[in-house]
Amino acid sequence: MLQRALTVVVPVIPGRVAELTALLQAIGDRIDDNAHIPFAALTTTHFCRWVVIPATGPYPAQLAFESSYDGADDAAYVAHLLQVAGPGLRTIYAHCAGLSAAPADAELTAWLLARRVAYGAFHLAYPGRSVADIRNDTRLRAAAEDFLDGALAAGRIGAATPPAQARALVADHLHRQQPPLVLAPHAREPCAWGLAVRWTLLVLAALALAPLWVPVLLFKEWRDASATLGPVVAAPELRQREDHTVQNQLTHLVELKPGLFRRCVLRGVLAAIDGLAHLLFTRGRLGSISTIHFARWVFIDDGRRLLFFSNFDGSWENYLGDFVDKAALGLSAVWSNTVGFPRTWLLVLAGARDEERFKSWTRVHQLQTQVWFSNHPDETVDNILDNAALRDGLAGTGAAPDARAWLRRL
Repeated sequence: MLQRALTVVVPVIPGRVAELTALLQAIGDRIDDNAHIPFAALTTTHFCRWVVIPATGPYPAQLAFESSYDGADDAAYVAHLLQVAGPGLRTIYAHCAGLSAAPADAELTAWLLARRVAYGAFHLAYPGRSVADIRNDTRLRAAAEDFLDGALAAGRIGAATPPAQARALVADHLHRQQPPLVLAPHAREPCAWGLAVRWTLLVLAALALAPLWVPVLLFKEWRDASATLGPVVAAPELRQREDHTVQNQLTHLVELKPGLFRRCVLRGVLAAIDGLAHLLFTRGRLGSISTIHFARWVFIDDGRRLLFFSNFDGSWENYLGDFVDKAALGLSAVWSNTVGFPRTWLLVLAGARDEERFKSWTRVHQLQTQVWFSNHPDETVDNILDNAALRDGLAGTGAAPDARAWLRRL
């Protein structure tokens, strides 16, 4: 099952920003039982959110929607959204410019699709694992653990039981579950050879042109200003949407440094990260960080601003700490091309390593996320991958080491 990233950014009608913000806030306060969007019926959506982007300087107020979903067709996904939550979507987008007062499904679908924004880089921690797979695998683990607990208590399984026999008993129990569990191994994801070739060519081109662009980069880094930032302070409206489950969200928006050079460098960096995310970091990790479910960088406002969405495990503080400790090079390569980022050298050095400045800068440019939905809010990345491995291991070789390793997952 493919997963896609849909991002839609639309202008808000002047004078209706406060009303829209209040509406979304009310929906976000009652994700499970609000009157507008029945999130439980979004059976192919892993994560989604609505965020009001406030007007500032030359930029008008806008509404951003992002979703990470199962499927290969944005039009089919939007049709599903309208089928499930058509009246709610019309209520939300009635506050936005360019849409008629009572749009038919076809008009609203075309209007949303025309305002899609492509990502610069997209990371997904568990390619090919659909929402249905995750739910199934969570049930599978619970059923296996319950059976083992009972079998151990009853003496049916003990220290002397051969591992292959114990696994066979668990598998037999799982085959008898109602409703039935899917026990066949997950399909293998095909290798993206075309992307691999493009990524290789990009890296080779960057290296070949390094004598031209590195001196320009060093000059710009010497001239760039780094914002003076105070202590890390989270506004109450940001904290309101954080730390309610084991997962969290981050929405971040910052302006690019002026000039074509910075735009080109940033697009190249994001293309490299996107290639790595799809070719190498496909088993729960982005670099050394193992807590990010889905994340993306998106250019908006004619490429002048960079929007970042992340769905991750743990607290904001730990997440940003992972950025500093485990991914400072990559993140500095991205955000050193944006305004106010801590001073960087050679694109990747220093920058995010300046922990306090980096965290303060992140908070300053963080946006309030009015609505945020997760279809599996109690599952970490590690849980999801471990449950998937448990299912895949049911078809093991039967050899003792293989069966023993499978049982250790329980």
